[in-house]
Amino acid sequence: MPDFLKLSQEAYEASTVYIDANYRKDWDYSLRAFRNEHSAESKYNSPEYAARSKLFHPKTRSVIRKNEAAAAVALFSNMDVVDLTADNPDSHMIVAGTECMKEILQYRLTKTIPAFPLVMGAVQDAQVQGAVISYQYWEYQKDKRGKVTKDRPCIQLRPIENIRIDPAADWLFPVESSPYLCDIIPMYRCDIQAMMNRPDDKTGRKWKKYADGGLSKARPDVMDSTRASSLGRQQDPEQDS
Repeated sequence: MPDFLKLSQEAYEASTVYIDANYRKDWDYSLRAFRNEHSAESKYNSPEYAARSKLFHPKTRSVIRKNEAAAAVALFSNMDVVDLTADNPDSHMIVAGTECMKEILQYRLTKTIPAFPLVMGAVQDAQVQGAVISYQYWEYQKDKRGKVTKDRPCIQLRPIENIRIDPAADWLFPVESSPYLCDIIPMYRCDIQAMMNRPDDKTGRKWKKYADGGLSKARPDVMDSTRASSLGRQQDPEQDS
């Protein structure tokens, strides 16, 4: 039986080397430009220009903000989040089913899923970094007594630096054509220990057990450069022990 843990580690390391060599510099440059900061290799960050003005004209940020406003008007200018039309308007069953589906989607996208901030965040990621990565799933959770506490659809935007795929994947279908997909998800230690000690409510499987020392070693010593460019001078909240 193949060692899947070793294969996943090799896939992660190989894809990380490819990202660092081909995309990391452009991501950092775009994020710093959006934050009205000079690039890391700019001469204004050198000691020779320490006394010079570092003012950065916010043209990049202003253009992106203008495009975000246009997207908000185009997508959220009316009360209906979605607009569904029946394929066969002569069938009463299809028309009724379409109206029912529209009401369900309308409720989910206004009550369960925060559609507006998700879409605006996706528009910003697309303009700043050139790609949007989202994860759609169904959140299902029970308490200790077996009562269902969470049963709802969810959408999350993933940071582009936390995703790894095969460099040779098809650019039209990157996730489908890649033989692997690495999704780096920061988690609390108590949540990891809970997943190791009890089966998942949806899959019925437990996670592989590790000692507390192994969990502590999993934290990176150096913050990701793309994440650092995104945060700027802010403190990384995930580095708090």
